[in-house]
Amino acid sequence: MAEFTAATLAPEKTVLIVVDMENEFCTPGGLNYSTKSEVIIPDLRRLLNRVRKQGVPIIWCHSVRTQREAAVTVFNYDKKMTEGTWGAEIVPALLPRETDYHIYKYSHNPWYNTDLEEMMTQIAGEPTETNVIVTGVAAAACAYRAVMGFHLRDYWTFVPLDCVDDNEWAKAQFSSPDYYNVFPTRTDLINFSSVAPVPAVR
Repeated sequence: MAEFTAATLAPEKTVLIVVDMENEFCTPGGLNYSTKSEVIIPDLRRLLNRVRKQGVPIIWCHSVRTQREAAVTVFNYDKKMTEGTWGAEIVPALLPRETDYHIYKYSHNPWYNTDLEEMMTQIAGEPTETNVIVTGVAAAACAYRAVMGFHLRDYWTFVPLDCVDDNEWAKAQFSSPDYYNVFPTRTDLINFSSVAPVPAVR
């Protein structure tokens, strides 16, 4: 596999996923703030503008907690992102629009006890005929689990490394031939055309 994959995607066969771009991770003062998270915001904002012009559906994954989850009460972990607080809000630079879609997850896994699977069935085609662009944080945690879910469900999955944190880890991970339908890329290598085939890579 090439270091980075160039792809021309059909907008009507593509979905953009934005994972956990919340104040808790991406804004100074957040309990789990990382400068790696904040630095991807400009590139992700440009990608959002591009896909919106193409009519590509956007799904926002929100990490929220009630503080009654076992991760908190049993394992003493994840005491952050409480529902309704500043930390659980999407960063102001990336505010969703009314036409966007949302899922709310109470663990690191965006597929567990959420509407993601049903939502993809409603807004996308058959997995082998659908491109998914996965962005957000954390590359080695929630974004990784999103990618793995799309991989295992047979979606063509593109990970622009300028739109995920820990991108060196993601580059090494997703370059493995074991992830045969997952492609590390960059936003400048993603183009859109209504006549593009699926798969977009050969």
